[in-house]
Amino acid sequence: MFNRFSLPSSATILAVGLAIVVALAYINDLVWTVKYSTLEKTYAEEKAAQANAITAAVEKVRELERQGDEIAARVITAEAERKQLAKERDDAIKKLTTGHPCLAAPVVRLLNDPSAPGAGFRLPASAADAVDADSAFATDTDVGTWAASARDAHDSCRARIDALREFFKLEAKP
Repeated sequence: MFNRFSLPSSATILAVGLAIVVALAYINDLVWTVKYSTLEKTYAEEKAAQANAITAAVEKVRELERQGDEIAARVITAEAERKQLAKERDDAIKKLTTGHPCLAAPVVRLLNDPSAPGAGFRLPASAADAVDADSAFATDTDVGTWAASARDAHDSCRARIDALREFFKLEAKP
């Protein structure tokens, strides 16, 4: 085993070297196993976090969709009620008005399409030039229903804008 200089033999050195290599390989394997298991654990945690985030996002979308459907149903109901009230009001206007001329043709054209040729904001030379004898006119009934229709359109638009505001206030909540 030892030679004349008291040194280990090459077989002993080789055996010790091989044992060190095997030990280092085993330690290296243990290190990589720990690193791999740590990576696996981190990957699993990240995957679970992503799944939880997706689930939370889907739930939020479902809740917003439910709230949006609820708001839309309220808008539809309110619109139906407005239409019913408008019909009743229009019937009342027709009963309460006389149908007498109220607005001359140039005024009617101006109200219907202010950008049309000839409907500009020019005043006639005299009151006699304002309306031809056979021109169209708007009755007091027409004016009443026109004003009511304008209010209906405004109310409908306002209700829709309010519904959008309500929806986006809900969406902004955490």
